[in-house]
Amino acid sequence: MMTQWSFSFITGSLFSLFLPQVPEEDSILFLLFFALALLCTRFRLFAVGILGFVWFQGHIIEQLSWQLPSTLIAKPASFVGQITQRDVFDNQLRLDIQLTSLNDIPIERWRPPKVRLYYKLETPTKSEQFHQGDTLRGILRLKPVRGLLNQHGTNMRLRYFRAHIVATGSLKEIQQHTHTCSVIERQKLEFTHKVQQLLSQQTSASTLRAILLAQRQGLSEAQREQLMKTGTSHLFAISGLHIGILFFFISSLCRWCISPMCFLFRSDKSIVIARSIALMTCCFYVWMIDMPMSAIRALVMLAVWLIIFHGIGTCSKRALLLLTCMVILLFDPFCFLDIGFWLSFGCVSVIFLITSLYQQKPGIAGAFRQIVILQIGLTCVMLPLSVVFFQGASGVSLFVNFIAVPLFSMFLMPLFVLQLGLLSMDINTLSGLVDWLCEGAWAGLKFAATFSWSWLPISHADLCCLLFLFICIATGHFFFQRWQKIAILLIGITPLLLMSVHGEKRQAELHMIDVGQGLSLVVLTASGKVLVYDTGPAYPGGYIAARYSLIPFLHARGIRHIDRLYLSHRDRDHIGGYETLARLFSIDEVIRGPSFGKENGCSPKQIQWAGIELTHIWPRHSRVDNKNDSSCVVMLEIAGKRILFPGDISQAVEQQIESRLSSVDILIAPHHGSRTSSSRQFLEAIRPKVILVSAGANHVYRHPANEVTARYDKLGIPWLNTGDVGHIQVSFSEEKWHLSNYRGDFSFFWFQKL
Repeated sequence: MMTQWSFSFITGSLFSLFLPQVPEEDSILFLLFFALALLCTRFRLFAVGILGFVWFQGHIIEQLSWQLPSTLIAKPASFVGQITQRDVFDNQLRLDIQLTSLNDIPIERWRPPKVRLYYKLETPTKSEQFHQGDTLRGILRLKPVRGLLNQHGTNMRLRYFRAHIVATGSLKEIQQHTHTCSVIERQKLEFTHKVQQLLSQQTSASTLRAILLAQRQGLSEAQREQLMKTGTSHLFAISGLHIGILFFFISSLCRWCISPMCFLFRSDKSIVIARSIALMTCCFYVWMIDMPMSAIRALVMLAVWLIIFHGIGTCSKRALLLLTCMVILLFDPFCFLDIGFWLSFGCVSVIFLITSLYQQKPGIAGAFRQIVILQIGLTCVMLPLSVVFFQGASGVSLFVNFIAVPLFSMFLMPLFVLQLGLLSMDINTLSGLVDWLCEGAWAGLKFAATFSWSWLPISHADLCCLLFLFICIATGHFFFQRWQKIAILLIGITPLLLMSVHGEKRQAELHMIDVGQGLSLVVLTASGKVLVYDTGPAYPGGYIAARYSLIPFLHARGIRHIDRLYLSHRDRDHIGGYETLARLFSIDEVIRGPSFGKENGCSPKQIQWAGIELTHIWPRHSRVDNKNDSSCVVMLEIAGKRILFPGDISQAVEQQIESRLSSVDILIAPHHGSRTSSSRQFLEAIRPKVILVSAGANHVYRHPANEVTARYDKLGIPWLNTGDVGHIQVSFSEEKWHLSNYRGDFSFFWFQKL
């Protein structure tokens, strides 16, 4: 019965994900009373499903009920709040603060709103003065939660929603800092600080912190890419693997210590005691590392399993999985919005399924066979999830994880914990060995990541064909005879063969990627060629917008090669993603403007390329005094439609080039719609049918400027801003062109419209 109730509750909650919009509060209250009434009838399972729906939607409504007042957007305001989380990036402190008052008005809510603030430090050591639980009083400047909105890539608004963060901003002044954390919290902070000091003695300190403390800030950009390409990121996130290893070794150690006292305990009681101690140790460990959700999920599953095994005695794996999922939903209603939830439960489901279908045979050969089948099954199931969430899959993960997971589980993780214990006693016996092993592990990952097929961008069309093939193979394996299996396999391969012979039907497209305050344009030709104009911004602290927007988009389209890359000028909001892009994609030709101190690659000329006419208009000289005015100005003619890429030119350059321009269909707003550009004379000369603006929402620069948008409106020129509508796509055909955007055309569910 509990299995059915769990399934019904989960189904109701899951249904909430696929609504186009969040229901009204009155509708949820009606459903709640309706479900309570149904509980007294024979339709109890249906009622439990409605309660799951109400539980999920109720928390969504509660989260959305508090919005930042429009009068406080980008305005200084006083606040009082408690620090719930802190992170340090270079000389910048990131604080998550739960507000108790804003502008001297108390906030009385069941769950006070949480904001994310950035505070510039004079020295990095000053970050040690801030602890979780401390109370701050001061001045802040807030803006609504902002995230990039693209067809593919990271939805930061959803991440903020998942973390219960309702606004972001900067901490301008601290007027009062009160250390209000409890004695237990202070002991925890001191212990964690001591652990970090011990680990800092190792050359491989950043690796050990990532594996043992879930602190991945110390990993370099190259190391993160190696983890992605080899499919081993899960080894550096505290998850079920870490908790399982810790539980196994602690329970085994406790049983070994208790075994001499067998005269005091029955054997079954000693097992319960050992496992209880191991569970408490795991809970303490998760608490020490600030309770990441992946570790909490593993703890819940472990606790549910122990309660069922030692309380009820027997339980099917399906019931355990469903009951665990329901318990997690009760504690964390937004877990369905977390990628890690689907990855972790996908892995556990595969392990349960394979161990049920394939019983392990005795001996080393049987264990080896079971490991191989498990790894193949995990790879097959993780493939579609990886494509959906990360727009590609690792081509070497099967082989790398086959070696890395047993090595990590049985040797490296216990050794690292042992080394930590030895360091606490000032014993450095294993320091050299640990550093050597870490270096060897990174060398192995680096070697695996060098293969051209280490990361495979997979389009959604390819994914559908692969899923069809997988279903055919699974169906043939379980339900058909040998000769029939061959026929089923041929049916599964047919779509892949047709796609490889005929290819996908393409049309030329222009994409303005939402990169925030910056610019990145992608042109996809009908013949499959790729042109990229600028790569978006990068900021101190390691944030590179291309990682979360441009690169996922290219991967989702199955693109591994860029034919032409324009770098308009040397501003970090235009070239911030270039180095990352160059590492992940092969690039035929890079065209740079004169601001890079090299030859002017944008000198005036006409080029016929992949069915597109490219016209370089500006700059005419290799030396331009103003960096923005040295931007590459390029005119593209696609299917008879003219598009102008002007970079960050000012009105002075507009006056010089307008005589050489005729009317255009699409204008990319010069300098993000700054008041120094888009002169009336220029707009009247080229008469664009639409203007596309790439600017950050509520950014300090306030692009596009009000006077510029007023000029657009006065001239009757429609315009779109990525800060408002997200990713903008223009599709070209021989007769017409079609304009679409993320908010209006690509957001189907409520969580895409946040």
